[in-house]
Amino acid sequence: MLPSRFELWRAVEIMRAVGDVLREQANLEGKDRLIAVHGNRFILHLVFRVLNKFDSASQDEFEQMKKRIHRIALEMLASTTAEKEKQAKGSYPLTCSRIPANARHLRRLSFRQNRNQSECLDIMN
Repeated sequence: MLPSRFELWRAVEIMRAVGDVLREQANLEGKDRLIAVHGNRFILHLVFRVLNKFDSASQDEFEQMKKRIHRIALEMLASTTAEKEKQAKGSYPLTCSRIPANARHLRRLSFRQNRNQSECLDIMN
């Protein structure tokens, strides 16, 4: 089933807020900055997972969720960067010749992020 206009607009609002947070991280250097810039959609994916009921929340609940986006996005960026360093220290930036390996790497990274999501939810609430 396709999302309603209402659900789609909420998703756009979240995407814009996460983009703003990641652009604020322009002072980062090296790999941290590369992950913030080129991993923006992955970070957005993780934020959507934390805010998993944004599309059915009341307007007041959604406004409260939007206030948490900044903190959630920063936490997802920090945990993604830390997890990436644990998994593949020194391997970023990734080259196009390694796309299949990169896809496996992202799946592993996403899996670990999902395992840690309950801890993050506790921190965010």
